[in-house]
Amino acid sequence: MISQVLVVSLLAGAGLAVPLNDDSAAQSAIVTGGKVTASIPTTLTEGVEWLVPIQVANKTFNVQLDTGSADLWLFCTEGPQNVESGHNQYDPKSGTKLNGASFDINYGSGFAKGDVYTDKVTLGGITVTQAVECATSVDDTDDNDHKLDGILGVGFNSGGGVFGILQTDQPDPQMTLVENAFPQLVSGLFTADLNFNQNGVYNFGYIDQARFTTPITYMPVRNFNNWIVETSGYQIGNNGAQSVTWKALIDTGTTNVLLPPSVVDAYFAAAPQAKKQSEGVYYVPCDATTAALPNFTITFTPPQPVASFIQPSSSGGINTRPYNAVIPGKYFIGNPTGKNDGMCQGGMNNMGAEQPWDIILGDVFLMTQLVVFDVADPNGSVDSSYPSHGQIGFAPKPA
Repeated sequence: MISQVLVVSLLAGAGLAVPLNDDSAAQSAIVTGGKVTASIPTTLTEGVEWLVPIQVANKTFNVQLDTGSADLWLFCTEGPQNVESGHNQYDPKSGTKLNGASFDINYGSGFAKGDVYTDKVTLGGITVTQAVECATSVDDTDDNDHKLDGILGVGFNSGGGVFGILQTDQPDPQMTLVENAFPQLVSGLFTADLNFNQNGVYNFGYIDQARFTTPITYMPVRNFNNWIVETSGYQIGNNGAQSVTWKALIDTGTTNVLLPPSVVDAYFAAAPQAKKQSEGVYYVPCDATTAALPNFTITFTPPQPVASFIQPSSSGGINTRPYNAVIPGKYFIGNPTGKNDGMCQGGMNNMGAEQPWDIILGDVFLMTQLVVFDVADPNGSVDSSYPSHGQIGFAPKPA
């Protein structure tokens, strides 16, 4: 999700093998020399979000892991009485209230606000004591999502902390889960492996080599506040490749791909069955054959020279050439419109104006790649004239 205060995350390194059948995988953690690697399977819900279980005060909550924000907030027993049923609710009596502290976060599609407590939080065998935000007011979108118990932000901001991570807590920002967990991890990264119409997995502290097929392409994070990297071009289907530099936010909390309006219109113009509903909103046939949506390719070009690239272990070598990340057309077929007309929502929309990024690559993109979020090296890749704050790696997944 996109918040007013955006944040970014963590970690990479060892060599732990986990089941590739994420439907049957269980949470696991391995301790080596006092350091931890953890594997957390996700559950795909409503076809648009992958939830992970966390434990707070020995109670389990299903939350969305979000690289576009930094706050951990949960539906709360002290929230409004009219909150929709179905949510697991945090009882702040188990924690310690931070007197005078509150949070107020606005996403691209909602908000949450309330009070702040400290409590024990466990994610995949990693246990920390940290700020837990008790949401006393939440927008209807999240309230009506009965399987969602809250948001676990793993983003960063330049405001302070070990990695410059900053939450929206007032008056004093608190340490995030990323900051608190980092000392426990074997390596300073995590990976996202989300799957088309299937469950996925987040791995912390290591890269699983069974989950990608070619050397990982690393791009330096080009922003001290957010998980932003630069793209060097795009291509619609078999049309000619276009050279363009976009600042791309890599966001696990956004479902679709958000691009400039002219590109969105050009993409759906290549699909004769697509129907424009409003600016940046298209409906497409739910049947992939009928929809005949073209592939969409995003190109990443590593900065040169690359001889001094710092990379996590288990990366499979260094890719020095432009890397084309291909999104199959069928991935842009979203959920049904609800009109019983065989049409579904298109998974590409217009990017709004006045943001520190040009495009957002959400889950539609993330499903095609193993994505490495690495902040172990504070300068990320090479290119001293344009220092970065960590790096993000991309690699295609096994067929």
